[in-house]
Amino acid sequence: MNQISISKAISLAQSSIPKDSPFFSVSEGWEDIFSVRSTLTPVLLNNFLNPRENVATGLALQNNNQKREEIAFHRLQKIVERSNQAFHERAIRVNGEGKFGEPLKKFRSQSLSRSNLVNLESFNQLCIACEGYFNKKINVLEIGGGYGELARQTIKYSEFDIGSWHFVDLPQNLLLAEFYLGSIFGKDGVGKTCFFKKEDFDTVEGHSAHLNFYLPSEVDNLTDKFDLVINTYSLQEMRLDVVQSYLQKINSVLSSDGLIFSINSPKKWDIKRYSDYGFQEFTNVYSVMHRQVPPGGERATVPIVNVFAKRMDGSPKVDERLMNVIGELQVLGFCKFLTRRFCNGRLSITDPSPSLISFLNQVLGVIDGSRTQDDYQCAALVLGKIINGEDIPESCVNTFVESLDIVTELSDLSVLVMRRYSSHKVLRKLENNIRNEYLWPRTGLIFKAYNFVKSIIAHRVKAP
Repeated sequence: MNQISISKAISLAQSSIPKDSPFFSVSEGWEDIFSVRSTLTPVLLNNFLNPRENVATGLALQNNNQKREEIAFHRLQKIVERSNQAFHERAIRVNGEGKFGEPLKKFRSQSLSRSNLVNLESFNQLCIACEGYFNKKINVLEIGGGYGELARQTIKYSEFDIGSWHFVDLPQNLLLAEFYLGSIFGKDGVGKTCFFKKEDFDTVEGHSAHLNFYLPSEVDNLTDKFDLVINTYSLQEMRLDVVQSYLQKINSVLSSDGLIFSINSPKKWDIKRYSDYGFQEFTNVYSVMHRQVPPGGERATVPIVNVFAKRMDGSPKVDERLMNVIGELQVLGFCKFLTRRFCNGRLSITDPSPSLISFLNQVLGVIDGSRTQDDYQCAALVLGKIINGEDIPESCVNTFVESLDIVTELSDLSVLVMRRYSSHKVLRKLENNIRNEYLWPRTGLIFKAYNFVKSIIAHRVKAP
C-alpha cells in the first residue's frame, strides 16, 4: 500500500470527532492509551504490532521489555494449556501472520504472538460455546473488535459459514482493524470502510468473507438482524452509559435465534456487578472461567465467558442479587465449584438451578449477617467470608477442603484466593505448586526469606 493512502487514513482517524451518539464516548483508561498514538505515522502503522513501537497497547497485549515479554508469553502458554479443553485441536490449525512487525514465538508446532494466543483462547471458547448451533450462513456483529485478530482466526480457521462480519470500534482502533484485515483478506473481502478505500488493498485469493467497518456514531444505522454478536474484553472497559446503550442496541438487532458471545468481567473500571451491563434482559445459556488464573496474577481482572440468547416473553424475572453474587464468586475463581457442585456441568447466571439458588441464598445470608453459623453449609460460610474479606475459621476450612474434589472443583485462582484467608496445609502446598508453575513470586516473610537464601546459595554456586 502506498504511503499517501496510509497518511490519508491516519489523518481521517485522528480527526474523527466524537458525534452526538450514546455509543461515542471514551473511558478515561482508553483516553490514556489513545494519547500514546497521537503521533502515529505511516512508518509506525506499518510496524504497529512490534512491541517496541507501543502502538497496539491495549489491543495486542505486548510488552516492549523483551525479558518481561518472554516471561509473559511463557506464563500465558502455561495458563492456556492448563485451562482450555479442546484447545490443541484448534491450536494446530492457527498460525500468526507475521505482518506489521508482529513477533512470533513457538507454541508447540505453531508460530504465534502473545496476542495471537490470547485471541486463540477466545476463538476456542467461541467454537465450544456455539458448536452445532449454526447450520446456516451467519452474519456477525463484533463490538470493540480491536485490530481484528479474533475475526481473522474465526474467518480463516473455524467451521462457521460466515457471510458478513461487521466491526464497530473507536476511530483509532478501527483504523488498525481496517489496515490489518484489509491487508489479509484483500479488497474483494472489504465492503464498507471508514478510513481506507477498497482499492488501497491488494487482491487476495481464497477468502469470501465480507467485512464492514463502522464508527460508533454509525451504530444507529445498523438495522439488519445478526445471528452472532461478539464482544471480548471491551464492554468491561466502557463507561456505564455506553455499555447500557450497546446492550439495548444488541437486543434490537439480535435475531430471534441468535447468540451473544461475551468475554467480560463482572468487575472492572465502571462495572461493579453483572447487572451494570444489563445482562438480566437476556437468557444466559453458558458461563465459564476460560482460565485457571489471570495472566496478570490473582488480583488481576477475571473475564468470564458468557453466552446469551433472547429472553422469551413470559420468562421469570431475573433475580439480580443472585446473578451478581454468582459474578462475585466467579471473579474469586469459584466458577468450577458452582458448576460441578450445583449445575450438573452447565451454569446459568440468569436462571440458576434450584440447588444453586438455595446455596446462593445461604452465601448471601453470610454476607449480610442474617444467619447464624448453624444455618448454612460450611461451603457457604467459606465463600461468604471470602466475599466479605474475612478470615475463615480453620475448622470450617478443614471441612470444606476435605469435601472437595480438588482437581475438578477448584481453579488455581480459587486456591490463591483462599490462601489469603487461611493457612491450611493443603492450600499452602497447592499455592506453592501454582506459583512455581507460573513463575510467580511467593508472598509473606517466610517466602521472602526463602528467596533470599536461595539467591545466596545460587551466588555461591556460581562463585569461582
